Amino acid sequence: MRRVCFWMESRPSLDAWFSFPYCAFVFPKRKGHGTHDLLNQWCSLGITTRQRGESCILELLGNWLLLLKKPASNASSMSDADGSNIKAGGALGLPTGEQSTIAKGQIGKEVRGEGERKEEVDEEEDTFLPFDESSFNENMGGNRIKILISSIPDVDVTMEDFTHDFARYLLGDRLIIVDGRNGATPQLSCVNKSAYLALVSNLNAEQSEISSILPPKILALRFEDCREMELSDGAFAFAKYLRLLDLSGCSVKKLPGSIRHLKQLRYLKAPGIQDEVFPRPITGLHELRYLNLQGSCPLSDLTEAFMRFGNLLHLDLSGCSGLKELPKSVGRLWMLEHLDLSRSGIETLPDSFGWLKSLTHLHLAGCSGLKALPESFKSLPILWHLNLSGCSGLKGLEELYSRSLPRELRHLDLSGCWGLKKLSTSSPPKKLQHLDLSGCSRLKAVVSYMPLIELQHLDLSGCSGLEEVGAGMLRPKLRHLNLSGCSVLKPSIAFDLERLMELMFLDMSGCLRLQVPEDLVLAIRGRGGKASGPNDAKLVIDPEITVMNKLRGHFPEFNQPRFCS
Repeated sequence: MRRVCFWMESRPSLDAWFSFPYCAFVFPKRKGHGTHDLLNQWCSLGITTRQRGESCILELLGNWLLLLKKPASNASSMSDADGSNIKAGGALGLPTGEQSTIAKGQIGKEVRGEGERKEEVDEEEDTFLPFDESSFNENMGGNRIKILISSIPDVDVTMEDFTHDFARYLLGDRLIIVDGRNGATPQLSCVNKSAYLALVSNLNAEQSEISSILPPKILALRFEDCREMELSDGAFAFAKYLRLLDLSGCSVKKLPGSIRHLKQLRYLKAPGIQDEVFPRPITGLHELRYLNLQGSCPLSDLTEAFMRFGNLLHLDLSGCSGLKELPKSVGRLWMLEHLDLSRSGIETLPDSFGWLKSLTHLHLAGCSGLKALPESFKSLPILWHLNLSGCSGLKGLEELYSRSLPRELRHLDLSGCWGLKKLSTSSPPKKLQHLDLSGCSRLKAVVSYMPLIELQHLDLSGCSGLEEVGAGMLRPKLRHLNLSGCSVLKPSIAFDLERLMELMFLDMSGCLRLQVPEDLVLAIRGRGGKASGPNDAKLVIDPEITVMNKLRGHFPEFNQPRFCS
């Protein structure tokens, strides 16, 4: 209560004031939600832009209106919403960035950040600016890269019960809540027809006619705990203005055909559908920005999927185990920034993959059937986060690392790629900051003839065959170095370690051949860091510290947030 009053008295930003109430619509009480998906939903409704939305989240976390979801204390790793694995302590040295500027935002308007295509959407007329090549070329500018590098990491957030109630109170008559637990549902004549948010929960098969409940000008619709509900083919024919549709609370095996009429739809979350062919109702949704079909195991044919998705920014096909390949038309997704194929059955990527000039995040974690990356892969100009962890069948990784990595790459995860034997390059990505090679048990040497001057995080834990780490990998900016379990590592590395003056985490447990000066360990501990010698126990880091450092790594001036169990 006092935190809410203090925030209101401190003159919160307009963006935060507009965005905060919507949090009560996005996630239920006592449940967490990823910050990236929260931003996606804000942007879909035009509440704020992504860049300004990041500042809103930081403001709400700093004032304890949003709480960080407490990770499991006994977990050695966490999974973020993007599908990537985050090792405990693995974010101690993430890149720093400037906080985004807070500016005015309003419902019904969407303006994309500086250097990007701008568009305004009027709620009444529902007009959209068309895609043009000149504005696409602007996306390739330096401003674009600067914005992306300072983006907020994906962490789970939640709210206290009172704060959740207050946020829902602020929504007022803008929100319709339909709860079928009492066995009856209200009629359309009983609800506020000016409301534009709808939360439907606990409906069963006999209460599935939502057109008689919701007003036709609804903009956002989310289902919760409606596992027995059955949606008819014409279920959404009445909602032609819908911009956000979240079906994750339903057991939808096949998308209703009426979705094709939702021409203003920007966000669609429909996990676990049972179609083998990409659902035809989606193919005509030209304004779609965010599409999530994760866990749709039978999905295997995407031939007709991407012909008209020129505005798509985020595509999540993680867990689609039946998906073996992407069609050539995937190269038509010119605006795509985030692609998640983790844990899918993908075996090959088309040569047209290099046409994805806006791609910044690519997740292929757990794609054990992936055999090779296309030659055009190195043509991705602003890819800066690449997760290949667990791609045990991927061949040519040594050549990929030495010749084909995109120049703007900041984060590279090759953990569990046990086919790796040696990483050696004379032209590494100069801006690489995070390199994870943990669990690569056959790896013998990691050498860079050009120093990785920006490298801050290096994880070599579990590389039991590792003998050599080149001096080019151990540069002064390194803050996190995990060598645990490198039992045959040559003692000469100890001389390079003494030059790492910013090191805050050093784990050498199990490095039986090393003789590390005690002064090095004491110096790290004196800076407030953690260090263990060859004969010490393996370091364990509190997952809460990991989450905190993920945020502080990007925003050093970030206020102390709170955790909620």
